[in-house]
Amino acid sequence: SIVPDKVVQWAYTFYDGRATRFTSVLPATLPTTASIYGRAVNLNPLVRVQVQNFPQDMPLSDVKVYLGGSEEATVVEVLHTQTCAAVTLSCAGNRTTVVFRSPDIGSPIEWQGEESVRW
Repeated sequence: SIVPDKVVQWAYTFYDGRATRFTSVLPATLPTTASIYGRAVNLNPLVRVQVQNFPQDMPLSDVKVYLGGSEEATVVEVLHTQTCAAVTLSCAGNRTTVVFRSPDIGSPIEWQGEESVRW
């Protein structure tokens, strides 16, 4: 008898290794409020966004994070976790983690995040 070939599929993404691009965010979701001793308390947790090929010489004061296009978050830290002179097979590009404190949101909502750099 003839046994059919097995087929395995997976998603694969090709990208420009020199372009600035979002790679991950932690945590992926955030609570807006919590109940402490019966009172609602607004939460402003820290969020870590990893970006590939972020400018390596940016001062913290020039990095801005906006949620929903208008709510500015407080940038706490910019950590360059991997630095490459050029994109190669052994170094896929600079990696930077931008840490920010989320602003008071008030009620649950799904927003797009935006990071901007002035240069």
